[in-house]
Amino acid sequence: MEVAGVGRRVVDLGLKDATAVVVGGTPLTGGRVRILGTVAAAILMQLLRSTLIFHSATDAESQMATAIVIVAAVYVQRVRAKV
Repeated sequence: MEVAGVGRRVVDLGLKDATAVVVGGTPLTGGRVRILGTVAAAILMQLLRSTLIFHSATDAESQMATAIVIVAAVYVQRVRAKV
């Protein structure tokens, strides 16, 4: 028996966790974890999500905004790695 929507929530929580870690500055290739950066990123992402909900954004728009932030964070990490 499957509870409706439970699988979706689990995936959404995993995305939020991964986003906080990546945006917080932890390299995707492994390395040093930045706890303060991860906490700050989690707060930033929740603030972004709350703002989008306040402005009546759809779930799809919220996920697109999250994806844009992830891509930007990965780009910044790659640029930093080259320096």
